[in-house]
Amino acid sequence: MNGIPRLIASTGEQNLYSYLDIIYANERVSIFANLTSVVILTSLYFGTVSELALVAWGGVWIINSAIQYWARPVYQRASGYSLSQKVSTYIAIGVVNCLCAGGSSLLFADSSLPHAFYIQALFISFYFTGVFTANAYIWPFYLASTATIILPFIGVSFMTEAQHAQAIGVGLAVMWLLVSLYANRYSFTFGESIRLQHERGELLAQLSVEKRRIERAHKAQQFFLSAISHDLKQPLYALRLLTDTQRNDNADVHALTKSMDKGIDDLEKMFDSILQIGEIEAEQISAHPEVFEITELLQSVHNTFRLIASNQDLYLRAVWFRTTAIKTDRLLLERIMANLVSNAIRYTDKGSVWIAWRPQRHCIEVRDSGIGIAPEHLKGIFGAFVQLAGPLPQPDSGVGLGLAICQRLCGLLNIKMTVRSELGRGSVFTLTLPESGFNPPQDTHVDGRGSVVQHVRTPTTADRADEYTV
Repeated sequence: MNGIPRLIASTGEQNLYSYLDIIYANERVSIFANLTSVVILTSLYFGTVSELALVAWGGVWIINSAIQYWARPVYQRASGYSLSQKVSTYIAIGVVNCLCAGGSSLLFADSSLPHAFYIQALFISFYFTGVFTANAYIWPFYLASTATIILPFIGVSFMTEAQHAQAIGVGLAVMWLLVSLYANRYSFTFGESIRLQHERGELLAQLSVEKRRIERAHKAQQFFLSAISHDLKQPLYALRLLTDTQRNDNADVHALTKSMDKGIDDLEKMFDSILQIGEIEAEQISAHPEVFEITELLQSVHNTFRLIASNQDLYLRAVWFRTTAIKTDRLLLERIMANLVSNAIRYTDKGSVWIAWRPQRHCIEVRDSGIGIAPEHLKGIFGAFVQLAGPLPQPDSGVGLGLAICQRLCGLLNIKMTVRSELGRGSVFTLTLPESGFNPPQDTHVDGRGSVVQHVRTPTTADRADEYTV
């Protein structure tokens, strides 16, 4: 068996393991075919050849099939056997099977059975087909096993007096040559497919490990930020106390402390926004759906920002055609809408901001007549720390995390957020709620101030404006 290591090296361990798995899975079919061959050939040739030779031949094949039946589950389950042992066992069993099949040509060459040569030719053809199917994966073993079957019959074809025997022998020889060339290519293709399959499996395993490692690191980072949030704010608290102790009637000192207060406020808001994003991504914030009227939410947001809009000479209006009961997390949805309305007021110097409920499309719209967003900036506005220049100086310009937070909260609530905008004419942010969270709408037609509404349309944003979907 010195050739086994060379066979393993030339074929590849991974290919041989995969090949053995295929063999073990189909071994019962092979055993059944061998035993059927013994029964059929013995029945045909019994009484036409030496009974002792016939019994010896059939007995060897039956015993070898029994060994094959025993070895299949043992080697399939056992982990204590090396690859060389498994391959050697299978080759030994396969060689004996092929010798029995090929030897039948010599054993029955002198049979008195009419047309014995043609029966043997048919049997050899069928058995050759089965061996090709089973062993074409490993080219050296295929060549050895098929030669053991074909060559004895080709020799007999040139010694028998059966009509057209030589032509049949030559035909089988040509068929063997052509099929062997195909088997050589088939073996190579099989080896390459197994190699690529194993490489793919290894890459997927590495990718899975790296993905889990990155996820663990990301969660650990977010948990760390959440855990130290109080400690991060302690220096800000101390700095605010320090500025409070320095206040006096001096104009310069007052201006300085006011500027410091503004900087501290900005830092606190930045910390809060960063920690909020961290909590969302670390899955520390979860949705708690509840059923409520959409009009209650619109009125709440409207009341929160009404004075802010009025101080900027803006007209803020909440509008709905009919009230609808929805099921979602009210606090998180209100946080999303508050961010959108705050941005709309911040980037609108004149005109109006509308908060509208569209029951036919199951969506909430926040419209403004502000500066709008250029098409090249639409995709970038949902990134962290992204700020567009406002029309007027703002005392509270934010830190550029509002839309990033909205995007993550929308994902948490399964809400689709889109934006349409036209530079110089305004923007429309649309929140489309999942339809599964709706109850039948009630027939009420009032706006946030209790007035009857027939139709509302804000002409500040053209229908053909650019759109980007989160």
